[in-house]
Amino acid sequence: MAKHNCYLVRATLNSNSTTPASAIPIASLIEPFRLQDYGNEYAEIEELKSRLGWSSAAEVAKFYDHKGTDTWYHYVYGQPNGKKEGKPKNEAVSRAGHHGNDIYGDAAVIRSGPGEGPSEEQQVFTASWLAKSLDFYKTNDARDVFAKRERSRFQRKMGM
Repeated sequence: MAKHNCYLVRATLNSNSTTPASAIPIASLIEPFRLQDYGNEYAEIEELKSRLGWSSAAEVAKFYDHKGTDTWYHYVYGQPNGKKEGKPKNEAVSRAGHHGNDIYGDAAVIRSGPGEGPSEEQQVFTASWLAKSLDFYKTNDARDVFAKRERSRFQRKMGM
């Protein structure tokens, strides 16, 4: 399986789709996207705006994976004005995001993290891994998972 440093999670299969987002397998909404400026938040934002034609881009969510990792998380860039611009709700990313906010339009997902963050090897991942992590939030509360992983990370850091 090919690994990439970024994936787009589409809000819908295509602009003409009438299929409800909840009926679409998450894996079919994920596309690889090679982020050239990985590792520099400002440059990542500018690249996403330029290459995807987004009028604006910013962090819209973070979420941990489905395996219990607490040293890095998935960092999500999106279009903060997506709702105003009439973009469809991105069900998969909205459900997983730790803020509990609805996210509109397509989203770009990378691995990032507090402090130590992901290792170089962990910075690339498969679409299958991302789909499993997004699916995890169908049955797990995103805010609860985020709080538990942050607490675990903090306790480890403090030697507890």
